[in-house]
Amino acid sequence: MRDGKQKVSGAKKHRRRLRVRRLILVLLIFVLVVGFFIGGLYYAVSKFLKVNNIVVCGSSMYSEQDILEKSSLKDDGSNNMIFMSFRRIEENIKTELPYIKDVQLYRSYPDTVIIEVSPDEPFAQIGTAEEKYLVDEDMKILSKVSETEYDYLEIDTQLAEGQKIGRKFEFKEDKSRE
Repeated sequence: MRDGKQKVSGAKKHRRRLRVRRLILVLLIFVLVVGFFIGGLYYAVSKFLKVNNIVVCGSSMYSEQDILEKSSLKDDGSNNMIFMSFRRIEENIKTELPYIKDVQLYRSYPDTVIIEVSPDEPFAQIGTAEEKYLVDEDMKILSKVSETEYDYLEIDTQLAEGQKIGRKFEFKEDKSRE
């Protein structure tokens, strides 16, 4: 009787080993197939979705070349259509070229990026007699002026230290902001 139980027990162990081996083989095949799929997809995206054309639309006081330089985009195929950060590119253009109010970037597959810009207009001159800045309606500093040479709203106020062109205007006191 004991010999029969051992044989059954050995057969169960053998079937269990076979199931484990099949499971490992199926998982290994699955991992390989998924790996080849992801690798092929990455290869296809990295090889075929390169930026080869950049189009600048809209009116601006800056040349197309100036906008392209500040965007850090290149049309030589070194940028990828999928992996580039449009938010960073838009912020670079807005801060480096202050007379641009808004920037929109669009992908046009398979290889074109469209940059659409809209101009920013001065609204007021803010500062003291020694230091004045032109600002837009949102209080973004557009440029520094040496004297009153424009016919804009003129506001005399104390300035905070470290004013930078392309950034929001900062007042020395909160009362000045009002």
